Amino acid sequence: MRVLVSCLVLALLAGCHRGGPASDDQTAADLRQKVEQMFKDIDAGNFAGLKMWADDQAILFDFDENNAPVTARGQAELDKYLAAYDGVVRKGLKIHTEIGKDDCFGDSDIGYCAVEYDQTIGAEGAPPAPFKFRGTLIARKTKDGWRWVHWHSSFREFPKPAAPAAPAATETPPADQAPANPSPQ
Repeated sequence: MRVLVSCLVLALLAGCHRGGPASDDQTAADLRQKVEQMFKDIDAGNFAGLKMWADDQAILFDFDENNAPVTARGQAELDKYLAAYDGVVRKGLKIHTEIGKDDCFGDSDIGYCAVEYDQTIGAEGAPPAPFKFRGTLIARKTKDGWRWVHWHSSFREFPKPAAPAAPAATETPPADQAPANPSPQ
């Protein structure tokens, strides 16, 4: 299914693309630099830097700080998502990203990056949890420079499930410890 969706996205991009020269090295380098800066901004909690190169109609498919899937369409929803992330980072959430692969392609007006990255995410004072992601980014060139229009992130490897919580203490004793037939008085 993923292959089918990926093929459909690429076919759509090819159909909408105005044409131009084959992928150029400078475009690939520019986009790679943008991706690297994006993750530096996330790690530093600089969500304003991330928003600076987002298109007004950007679409994002990602995860929140609890690994719940999030969709944001357009500037208002993206602002809300990033404000929530900013809030938890300001409360002590630490993020560190290592990019393993960032293959970028494009020409003078459209670009695409396939990114594999590892992130450790954790609260201050707690051991960080490791996560392995794959992301795709589509960007378009405007008079003001590159703007990302689509970001999709998914797990390369699913995280290990959290350890089960200890059962909560109850005030009612278990049935085998309760009086058999309390007599009314």
